[in-house]
Amino acid sequence: MHLFNPRDVFQMFYKDVCHNLCGTAVLAHEGSTDFVLPSQFSKMIEAQMACMFQQLTTGQSSASLHRQLVAAFTEDWNRLRSDSTCYHCLRRRPQFFPECGHGQCMNCVKVFGVVSAADPWLVEVDECMLCGRNIGMQLRKQLEDDISLPGHPVQQNFDVVFGTSSGAISAGALCINGWTVDECIGRFESFSQHAFTPRRVPSIPIISSFVRLMMQVPVFATVVRAAAVLLFDSRYPSHHIEQALRDMFGSDRSIADYSAADEMGVMVGMTVATVQDASACIFTNYNGAGQRGGDRDYELLKTNVNGGQVALWEILRCATAAPYYFTPWSIDGLGTFQDGGLVANNPSAIALQENAWQRVVAQKNVDRSGEFFRFDVEFDGPEPPLDSLSSFDDPERDDECTFEGLPALRRLVLCARAELFLFELRASQPYVFSDGGYECCGHIRCRLAAGSETESLKEFMRQLARSRACFRVGGHEVGGDFASYPTACPDGLFLLEVRFRVASLQESLSVCLWETPSEGRSISGSPFTVRQLVRSQKLDQCFGTSDHRKKRSRDDDNEDASRKRPRLKR
Repeated sequence: MHLFNPRDVFQMFYKDVCHNLCGTAVLAHEGSTDFVLPSQFSKMIEAQMACMFQQLTTGQSSASLHRQLVAAFTEDWNRLRSDSTCYHCLRRRPQFFPECGHGQCMNCVKVFGVVSAADPWLVEVDECMLCGRNIGMQLRKQLEDDISLPGHPVQQNFDVVFGTSSGAISAGALCINGWTVDECIGRFESFSQHAFTPRRVPSIPIISSFVRLMMQVPVFATVVRAAAVLLFDSRYPSHHIEQALRDMFGSDRSIADYSAADEMGVMVGMTVATVQDASACIFTNYNGAGQRGGDRDYELLKTNVNGGQVALWEILRCATAAPYYFTPWSIDGLGTFQDGGLVANNPSAIALQENAWQRVVAQKNVDRSGEFFRFDVEFDGPEPPLDSLSSFDDPERDDECTFEGLPALRRLVLCARAELFLFELRASQPYVFSDGGYECCGHIRCRLAAGSETESLKEFMRQLARSRACFRVGGHEVGGDFASYPTACPDGLFLLEVRFRVASLQESLSVCLWETPSEGRSISGSPFTVRQLVRSQKLDQCFGTSDHRKKRSRDDDNEDASRKRPRLKR
């Protein structure tokens, strides 16, 4: 810890800010009518900062001191809520919202949460620090089956999930609700049957019987449906799909509420389109955290409107308001929206523009264009209409739409399995300059959790051992020693030390997993440069990091928990 004089630090960085604050507000002691002068306010803050610094030098951590200070104002926090400022640090935009409504940014989750002993990527938060409240599909199915890891749902292979139209429902079911693929497939059948319930014929005995009889005539049925669309502005009544969405996602739940996506570390986005000018908009579960440029071709919508959160089912009602089938949906304070597929049927372009995750994309731009996969369903004949329910009861159509055995799917499976691994430089002395180059040391880790409650990691190691898989670092083969797991890893976490040499810190280096002799796939973040790794791991921050992570000695490197894709659990 750098023991700079706290009064010097205040004078250098905070005095002018405190003085300017007094110019925008009238300050007074609680219960007093006497104003506080700007100079007096600054001196009070300076004195408090010096006092807390003295406590810090006695051995207490800054996180512990912050907890004590915040706890003194518990009654005041109960009256305060914000979706734009994290009240835990007053510096960032909150991303995670427990039931009490006090949102936390990712940095505060890592600072004040507890890292799970069984999973270094899982941060557990038992109660709100402010108020003290206890807060204790066929392709996807085929992908999950082919990855073949028990207890490892397919959605855990993705960091960012964006959906349009029915894809938004899939994103909500898989990531927000945390359902399995099998459960989603079963629920979608009943959901579709409920949502596409036709309008009822008026219950007038003679007329209703006549209309039902005439509806058997194709021409008459077509004319009646067209007239209904002109009269009601949609083919189907809206209350059926609205009730189906409420049954599936709840009436009051918000996309920003704590969900399975937070525990998995998945960032979820749903696209909609405005009715006024058909422009693209998105709702996200991370509260729009991150910086964005002004040249983006979509608008980020707030989930907090008029003092309350927009319900998730309403967002999905907008996302599924396909013209002709359902009427658009209005959200008070935001506007009227319809199916986002009108302007962004493939939402991947919007997902890649989200600057909050540009660091994920940037790692893919080192001498590599990346690999993208798109799977389209091909039909033997004309494409069925959107409201066709026959495919649920037609095994032959299911066979037509199977993805099993596709070469592209096989490549995707290999990519997903390889990206379960990541590489980190050693925290202490990550590289040494020697003989005109850099000798580097680091570790390959696995993102799968250890522990008795999951067999995913053990089964993965067994599969890799059977296939005689290996890593290749910069073209040089490195044995994974998968057969010796878990005896070689006492804590149950996979850890493989890797040493390599590069000519410069900007030299591109690839780390690949080879499960077959003919095909290797890059692990997560590969290829990269040593300079990139130093920056992403914040090893160059000599004054410490915002999450209070301390640099370790050489012997502590094996206990280092990766900063890759932190997740939240309450």
